[in-house]
Amino acid sequence: MKFSIISASFFLDETVVGYDSEFADMGNPQGAIYQTHIYVEASTASGRRFIHKRCFDIGNESHAQLLVDRVLSKGQINLTYWGETYEIYGSPAWQEADDARQYAHEASGLGGFVRDY
Repeated sequence: MKFSIISASFFLDETVVGYDSEFADMGNPQGAIYQTHIYVEASTASGRRFIHKRCFDIGNESHAQLLVDRVLSKGQINLTYWGETYEIYGSPAWQEADDARQYAHEASGLGGFVRDY
């Protein structure tokens, strides 16, 4: 499945790459080991966002930029290589997802307790 893309960029994010009890402490009880990676993100006109499944190591910003340029030149992505993430806040896609969350909340029988403000 393919989606038309209007913007793409890369960003840095810290992810857990392993665990070692030697690093465990009060703030990290499982001893998670973190590493910063570069991810490429693309978004549609409606506000849906996708992140490429391959990440890049720090220092390979040029490789990430090549992927961004390729996505922008093609104007579409293939979902085989991309995963969907949260919608852009305030976009039509976000509003649609928020309406679905509101409906699910009201249908759960908890309406009036948490989101009824």
